[in-house]
Amino acid sequence: MTAGLALDGLIALLLVATIVYAAMLNRRLQNIRNGRAELEATIAEFAQATARAEAGVARLRQHAESEAAELDRRLERARAAVDELGFLVERAEALGGRLEAGIRGARDRPAPPAAAPSAPEPATGAEDELLHALQSLR
Repeated sequence: MTAGLALDGLIALLLVATIVYAAMLNRRLQNIRNGRAELEATIAEFAQATARAEAGVARLRQHAESEAAELDRRLERARAAVDELGFLVERAEALGGRLEAGIRGARDRPAPPAAAPSAPEPATGAEDELLHALQSLR
């Protein structure tokens, strides 16, 4: 009977060790379950933040596209203005060259002789009447 009693004691001791290990395992599982709930809440917050960020990126992309289109329009107008200004500068340079050549030519030519004063043209009847009316007002 001592062998049976010793075997029963060993089984009881192993059962106590199993119960202690089961209690520790239960505590760890409970911690994991609590952590899982917190993790699910964190994941839900992360999903909401991701959705807001995606919406913000979409608005930003749309704004950038509209600004790029406006910039393209302004750039096209600026290029047209540059072309027009280049054309005007070319014409001004050509006109300046012609003016300069004309001035040089005028300096190099001798001055025409002064014309003798000519006799005044005979006055018309209307001019005579106007002259007479002005003199009578004095």
